[in-house]
Amino acid sequence: MTETGVYESLGELYKDKYDNNEAVTRKPVISANESCRETLRIIGDGNCRNALDVGVGDVAVLQALSMHEQIRHLSAVEISQSGVTKIEERELPKLEEV
Repeated sequence: MTETGVYESLGELYKDKYDNNEAVTRKPVISANESCRETLRIIGDGNCRNALDVGVGDVAVLQALSMHEQIRHLSAVEISQSGVTKIEERELPKLEEV
């Protein structure tokens, strides 16, 4: 199988992962806030203004990052089409590409 075939297979496997999945939608927001807080702690007061969220999932971390002044530009990578749909539904103003 070619690399493209592998990615297509994974995409098919995950395409509906975030459609009406109660286990995913119940993820505590506090976890996202902790992830965001730790990310901001690591980058400190430096000149980092861009963030890339890989494997966005339920969009909670991406949304938490979008609320901080320090982060001005967001990008996201998500393998699941249903996850991409959830990201787009949030209409995050700092999100520049998915």
